[in-house]
Amino acid sequence: MSWSQTPDAVGILSRWDPETGRADEQLIIRSHQTVYVGRDPDKCHFVLDNKFVSRQHLRIYTILFDHENPGSILPLVYAEDISENGAVWNIYPMSGKGGFLLSDGDIIQLPVGIFLRFSYQMHVQERLGIVMTKEIQFFNNTYCVTPRRLGSGAYGQVYMAYNSISGQQLACKYGKKLLESGREANLRKRLEFSSREALILKDLCHPNIISLKKVIQTSYHVYLFQELL
Repeated sequence: MSWSQTPDAVGILSRWDPETGRADEQLIIRSHQTVYVGRDPDKCHFVLDNKFVSRQHLRIYTILFDHENPGSILPLVYAEDISENGAVWNIYPMSGKGGFLLSDGDIIQLPVGIFLRFSYQMHVQERLGIVMTKEIQFFNNTYCVTPRRLGSGAYGQVYMAYNSISGQQLACKYGKKLLESGREANLRKRLEFSSREALILKDLCHPNIISLKKVIQTSYHVYLFQELL
């Protein structure tokens, strides 16, 4: 079945060769489906016949925020390492860290040089702008902001980010500190509220509360890094 014949498709998983850049053995991932990758043909949708691959090595699942209008907020596709042999998302180990949000072009490496590539061209990749691009260079050795936009709101945009050291995935809320003339007072109130919110979130630790990891303020913008659930 082709991509055009699969309206609920949320991505393509393929076997990838890093030397040639070619992808084959493609599997279309569907929004309602949990996909298993592994050695067992009876339990896996994507089969890898290699003794170093676990019977069920990866679990790939999708979170939909609006089932009736799935296009309003793009589906979030996650991959979780459920093996004992390990897997790597891009360059970061996945073992014991739960699901990793997949973006177009992500590579998952399994033992003995098996590479899988995730593709989904509908992901929103934005040009971050000259000022923002320069600002994030100052802290990308610890926090890396990607061009993938996850959403937006009154405060600003939300981008996918990750800890450059551990690989932990994060949501980066990004807002401007300076607005056009006549709105500075309103902005100050919003920033004061955001600062109070940041201080409160930093001191909270609860399974139902998203943890705030870092707040970075530049001359022009505020960056709030929170756990990505």
